[in-house]
Amino acid sequence: FGLAPTLPLALLSRFALGLSNGLIGSIKTIITEMSHGDKSKETRTMAIVMGMWGYGFLINPALSGYLADPMRQYPNSKLVHFLDSSLNLTDNP
Repeated sequence: FGLAPTLPLALLSRFALGLSNGLIGSIKTIITEMSHGDKSKETRTMAIVMGMWGYGFLINPALSGYLADPMRQYPNSKLVHFLDSSLNLTDNP
């Protein structure tokens, strides 16, 4: 569940991510309109967007695995302790 301490918060965050997933349709429309009929510019820009989408699918699992359980991996980090105290991620006082 990552940083979500409760199931409802995890479900709410997944819902918000699902809502933002519709952005790709808008991005494709914006690219088409901004290329002003230049097919080579449209093709190149669309390839960049789709490539970054693919890189996100590759990099996100590795990044989230690297950042999993930050209290144990980075016990001396001030940022981790700040987030832990503000979001109440652990049961420790």
